[in-house]
Amino acid sequence: MTSLKLNNGFYFDDDPDKGGDNPPESTKETKLIEQEPKVIAYDRFKEVNEKATKLQLQLDEIEKQRKTEEEKKLADQKQWQELAELKEKELKTKDAELLRLKIAHQKDLPFELIDRLKGETEDEISADVDRLLEYIKPEDPKGIPPRKKGGQPDVLDFKTMTPEEIRKNAEKLLKQGI
Repeated sequence: MTSLKLNNGFYFDDDPDKGGDNPPESTKETKLIEQEPKVIAYDRFKEVNEKATKLQLQLDEIEKQRKTEEEKKLADQKQWQELAELKEKELKTKDAELLRLKIAHQKDLPFELIDRLKGETEDEISADVDRLLEYIKPEDPKGIPPRKKGGQPDVLDFKTMTPEEIRKNAEKLLKQGI
């Protein structure tokens, strides 16, 4: 009688007259045959299991390192992006200040009033300068008029004038302070 044992633990007889699925009689040979494959299979699976566990630990370590590196990259990118935004903001501020200075200089606005200018574009700032100049523009200057450039001053000599000339030039003499 020959019997075969499959991996799943079932026994099959080659003799179809006996019913097929009956286990063989208990003998020392059968017990040794049954025990050896279990020990060998366990040892084999133990080694494979240990290798798989080691490989899984290595894989977890590699994934952890990769995640850490990605997080560092993202943090660096975020830091650079924030720095770029800050520099852009500073550049816009400097450009606006330069534009205000340029327009104020062209229109002879006093330096102290430049900080009060509003607007983003050149036209807006120019219109604001014009409005400010309306309020601060002095009226006709009072007092002695400034001397003419390039010529002799109009100085009238009171001592050499006749009374008639004095009456005629009274306004000029008063402006001269005589």
